[in-house]
Amino acid sequence: MTSSLGFVADTMDPCFFKRREPDGLFSLLICHVDDSRVGAHPAILQEIYSALFAEFGVTVADGTRFLGMDMVHKPLDGQLTLHMGTYIEETVVRFADFDVAAGIPYRELVGCLLWACGCCHGADLMRVKALASKCNDFNLDDFANAMKVLYRLQARGQQGIVFLKGGATRVRVPPNRRQKCDDGTMIPYYIGADDLVDEFGTKDLYREVDAEREAVAVAYDFPVSSRFRLVAYTDASFATTDKMQSISGWVIYLNGTPILWGSMKQTVVVDSSCSAEYVAASVTVKQVKELEHRLLFLELCCPKPYTVYTDSQAAKAIADNSNSMGNVRHLCIRTHLTRCYISLGDIALAFCITEAMVADLFTKIVTAAQEKGLLYRFYNDCE
Repeated sequence: MTSSLGFVADTMDPCFFKRREPDGLFSLLICHVDDSRVGAHPAILQEIYSALFAEFGVTVADGTRFLGMDMVHKPLDGQLTLHMGTYIEETVVRFADFDVAAGIPYRELVGCLLWACGCCHGADLMRVKALASKCNDFNLDDFANAMKVLYRLQARGQQGIVFLKGGATRVRVPPNRRQKCDDGTMIPYYIGADDLVDEFGTKDLYREVDAEREAVAVAYDFPVSSRFRLVAYTDASFATTDKMQSISGWVIYLNGTPILWGSMKQTVVVDSSCSAEYVAASVTVKQVKELEHRLLFLELCCPKPYTVYTDSQAAKAIADNSNSMGNVRHLCIRTHLTRCYISLGDIALAFCITEAMVADLFTKIVTAAQEKGLLYRFYNDCE
């Protein structure tokens, strides 16, 4: 049906479609199970709706809610907010007075919490993942703990992800130093060398940067846009699980708005926090490249290199040095992806202090003081 309307699907997301209109703009269509969202000029929108009505008999809503997310648009302020206030309230009503004598709806509650964390409230993902690990062995205490997390989300009301117009010029730059010199000036931070070359005297070990940029320019016939800026944070917790596995965490921002976030247990063996941070950086770089390809589908090309912040100076030093493997030679080749993209000029690792590491929210349950400092930055990281 979408192809007959002239829509083309994204190769990385077959449920995301675009169609170029005569005025040069795009009409967009996204589908999720039985829900969909269409973005287009009003006249074109009516044409698309008419075709969908004739084929599927679809129904329409007012557009203020989608997949449980409430949308608050303030055009004069250049602000769009996505929150889940209505969804959370409905979930509280559903489970608050549930008669547990008939059974504990633990899996259903955890599923609702996972959906909320995947859509807007990513800062509570680690709490919900801890609850999800008990889905095959739970009791009333676990259900009570899940309700506590639900009430935490309820207390935030309409707090959610904020999209700001002109956010590319307002993206926060986290501090990379704590100490000062005797005269009061800041000590600059620097690791690595600018003259790193391989045994052939070539700085780029993987491909000729100029030739690659020319190839990209041919493949994508649209300019780099300074209106968009892609920034990521990567972090790891070393050997924190029962099986002494480390956890990788990441959050990726576009113009200060979180687009991708998550955490996962590392499947490779690491013997130091440096190695854990190095592995986490490679996972984050893969997520960055995924978002890059989705933006290219919309013909949006952000300036490179993309800044990826880490709070590990050791991991940054190893990734920046393409001559020596350091103490990570035992790791799988895929974990050296970061070093590859740094050499290509696609990624630039930057150091930031631990107190400013937003990805810390996705590797452990942080203290209340640290959460207070990082929570508002997760929803929007603009100055």
